[in-house]
Amino acid sequence: AIQIQESLSLRPTRTQRSFGAMAFANAVRKALSGEARKMSYEDLEGMVVSMGVIFALILPVAMNLQYMVYDDGPQSKNFLMLLCTEKKFRNYVVKVMEDDEWGNIGQYEREFLDWNMPLGEDRTLNMRDVLLTDSYWPEPIGPETIYTCGEKGEVTATAEVIWAHFPDYLMRSYALINSDSVLWSDHISAMAAFTMTILIAGELGSLALYLSLMLSPCREDETGEAVARWANVGYPCLGFLFLTLIVAIIVLLFSQDAYVESNDPFFLRATRFGGYSKIALLAVFVPLVLIFFGGSFASMVRACRPHKKAAVEDET
Repeated sequence: AIQIQESLSLRPTRTQRSFGAMAFANAVRKALSGEARKMSYEDLEGMVVSMGVIFALILPVAMNLQYMVYDDGPQSKNFLMLLCTEKKFRNYVVKVMEDDEWGNIGQYEREFLDWNMPLGEDRTLNMRDVLLTDSYWPEPIGPETIYTCGEKGEVTATAEVIWAHFPDYLMRSYALINSDSVLWSDHISAMAAFTMTILIAGELGSLALYLSLMLSPCREDETGEAVARWANVGYPCLGFLFLTLIVAIIVLLFSQDAYVESNDPFFLRATRFGGYSKIALLAVFVPLVLIFFGGSFASMVRACRPHKKAAVEDET
């Protein structure tokens, strides 16, 4: 009666919920203990399907990140990157903002940017002097220059105010004409595209392994010989697929961090994660991953010991 009630219920039973996890654990345990001949078809199928499901769950996250590259946040960091790495762009910004036509920022009447930014307590910052004074800007060494110059409050404040009035299409036109210019969005686009490539390849790899297992005689073979022969090649492929998944997750982690930095105007402030948020990110990510992997492996090893002992007793 209890089994009939569970089968009629829309809520999945405990056995149904734990099938994927148990199949994955049994497959790994038997693979490491050399029991490929005793592995069931269901164990292998659950392991392959679980890998494919994980790839499919992460894929929309990376896809959505690719769409968000062209938001206002990454474009504002493109503006700061160009200011930090190119003196001619800083001169170009001053020339545009002082032009009689392009520099008009008024909606209903002619109005031009006031270069003096109020800082409170009767203090002001002349943004024009910041743009034209070389001492504010470090020697460009590549994309990493944004972290060096962004630590200066005068630089980031100037870029934040001017970006609110500078025509964004002129910045894009400048970057298109100067194809060697370094852009922050290139950083995000490259990592997001790399993540998408890895995830799609992994998803196709999972599908190929599943089709290979389904079309093989492993299901009908009760002796386990077909499963053992399939596992000779299938296990290394599953291991490589798992490694591919780990690489994709790490690259996605850096891509997401870069996008968050794009939308945070304060991400380069001194004393905030040492001015480099990825260091703090890795300081949390790496220890947690090592703890989880170490604990999972230790649990599997402890679970295998009684099984090996019982096998020895049966042989004696």
